[in-house]
Amino acid sequence: MGSILYIRQCPPKGGDTLFASMYAAYDALSDRMKLYLDGLTARHNGEHYRGQYANFGIKDKESYPFADHPVVRTHPVTGKKALYVNKGFTRYINGIPRDESDGILRYLYEHMANPLFQCRFRWRENSIAFWDKSSPSPALREREGPTPEAWEGEGVASGSPHPAVATLRPPSPGAGEGNSIATPA
Repeated sequence: MGSILYIRQCPPKGGDTLFASMYAAYDALSDRMKLYLDGLTARHNGEHYRGQYANFGIKDKESYPFADHPVVRTHPVTGKKALYVNKGFTRYINGIPRDESDGILRYLYEHMANPLFQCRFRWRENSIAFWDKSSPSPALREREGPTPEAWEGEGVASGSPHPAVATLRPPSPGAGEGNSIATPA
């Protein structure tokens, strides 16, 4: 399971993508937190997109999909565990009081944002990025720059393609000039 993204045209400024290793984020949790999260599931929901693109003339769907996923996912090949929640889609942890769910998710989101779990990809014209989709990140930021037509992407999972989506963000001051993909552990 993976995604490949190719960019033909870069924005005039900015354009870095941060990839975050949810395996490293899970490994860095305390043993007690790992034990607590084991077996929990969370509701993922796309309903928050309602109305977001109305000013572009894009109509909302009648309903947006939702699903329950494990909070900790095990890689199907390596057996490594990864956090499987994100601010964009995870609404709550099932089976616990909402205030407890909110607190745990807030902690996990802050923990996952640690720069120690990230690598930066500096896009240039004709760059190609490939990443393992079994972990829920790239944890990406706002985009500045090329229109979606400048991007081509495809997912690879059991031989069937799925569209890939990526966003860009301006580089932070002093960021390096590399153009290689660093794969987080």
